[in-house]
Amino acid sequence: MAEIQMEYSVIRCQLKQPEVCRACGTMWAEDNPPCPFYLSKHEGNVVPFGNCDHSYYETKYKGLTTKTYEIELDTDDYNPHLNCMRVFVRGNWYDCSKVFLDGVCIYGEKTKDG
Repeated sequence: MAEIQMEYSVIRCQLKQPEVCRACGTMWAEDNPPCPFYLSKHEGNVVPFGNCDHSYYETKYKGLTTKTYEIELDTDDYNPHLNCMRVFVRGNWYDCSKVFLDGVCIYGEKTKDG
């Protein structure tokens, strides 16, 4: 059995759109809007970070004990804010900014509080 503790992010829409994907928080959203409410302010050819102005990330925490899991590093050269450790457990993927496996930090910065 492995004990996993995670700090992960979930992308949300301020307009309560039911279908929100990681594209809402990337430069790709500028070229291929995932919804008709996509909005990003910019001037001319200068595209800011690329985020939809309606998208935001919600930080969540989860701890569990499991027999089976998958862990993989996910890096994005164009959107470094999306770099994370992906954890698959109990049928769900979590995009984690911090992961502890059996009490040892295997991804993310260690802090005085944990």
